[in-house]
Amino acid sequence: MLSGRVDWRRAASALIGCFILFGAPGIAAALQGLAGPGGDFAPRQVAPAPMLAPPPPKLSPNPSPYDPYAGASVPSE
Repeated sequence: MLSGRVDWRRAASALIGCFILFGAPGIAAALQGLAGPGGDFAPRQVAPAPMLAPPPPKLSPNPSPYDPYAGASVPSE
């Protein structure tokens, strides 16, 4: 293509394919709009979201005075 040799038929089909690929949501919406409202589709009932468990209670800042990792990165002298 950079040297000026382009198969125009293949380039046009690739370009049309890109328009179809990236325009698929719009094409589908247009086709659904042409079908008109109603039809034999019943409204869908959505189940309510399940209840989430309550968050765990907050712990005190220092529950235990023992810390096995205290000073682990400090070299001893």
